[in-house]
Amino acid sequence: MKKTLLCMLMFLFLLPFWGCSEKLPHKANLHLNTSFIGKIGEMSLSGLLIYSEEGQMYMEISTPDELKGLSFSFDEELTIGYRGLNAMSEGDYLSSSSFVMGIKNALDSIRLNNPTPTKEDENTYLFQSKSDSGCSKVYTDVKGDVLKLVVGQVEIDFVN
Repeated sequence: MKKTLLCMLMFLFLLPFWGCSEKLPHKANLHLNTSFIGKIGEMSLSGLLIYSEEGQMYMEISTPDELKGLSFSFDEELTIGYRGLNAMSEGDYLSSSSFVMGIKNALDSIRLNNPTPTKEDENTYLFQSKSDSGCSKVYTDVKGDVLKLVVGQVEIDFVN
């Protein structure tokens, strides 16, 4: 009887601790189709970003007005478009420190390296990796949905 009572007390004591393990996202959800607000240095930009888990990316700038309609598409080649005019080039045509390549390199680096996240605060987790554009930081929520990306001077917040 004493052993049974002792076992039950131990079970009741340990029960609350079983559910207390910290839950981290397994990986960043890099299937993106979202609006963004970003900056590089002093310049602010906004637009649309689509990124697939296979590494394909499309970005279209909507502000500032001088760049409205500028688009970048990465599939097997880089396509740069501006209001209906398109030009194809090699992927290394753009500098690794440019706004677009910083984002592309950061997302590719996180996708390929699948780093283990660290808890940043109560609701935010950080995935870090290195790319040609510098140290890549991708912030997610607990489900792994991307909230923010920082690489070099490039910083973008995802709106939805």
